[in-house]
Amino acid sequence: MYEPIQHFNINNAPSILLVNGLLDTPTLISATREYYTKIKDLYERFGRKEHIEIKEFEGAGHEVNEEMIIYAINWLKNKSN
Repeated sequence: MYEPIQHFNINNAPSILLVNGLLDTPTLISATREYYTKIKDLYERFGRKEHIEIKEFEGAGHEVNEEMIIYAINWLKNKSN
């Protein structure tokens, strides 16, 4: 299985927004939270904690909805400023 954390390099680490519906079954929220916890520690250690975030959406499953898109767009705009 591909594990993104094995390819992590803080020197060129991008901003990361993890978006997950709480009702998502193909991508369980517990797996997203576990990945976030692992990678967040690296970002914090290198002074980049503002460049990683997890956003959980109540009532959402595996689909991407309008609320998620709006949130992601605003988050990306904030990161480009």
